[in-house]
Amino acid sequence: MAERARRLLNADVGLSVAGATDAEPARVRPIVVAAVAPSGARTTRIEGDEGPEANTGKAVRDALRLCVEVLRGG
Repeated sequence: MAERARRLLNADVGLSVAGATDAEPARVRPIVVAAVAPSGARTTRIEGDEGPEANTGKAVRDALRLCVEVLRGG
């Protein structure tokens, strides 16, 4: 998903977040965050449920962290 976004937008980096950040406790699903650049790709998986605001915040922080990592070539 991140690679497709990067190519469609002709961007240096593509980011994606897949999963429900506001999942019901009985149906907690993982959130997958990815960043892709010509230098490579990085992904992370968020498990558990800390509530909608905390889940969304963690997904955004992870996306930005991965963005920096791929831009640095790591």
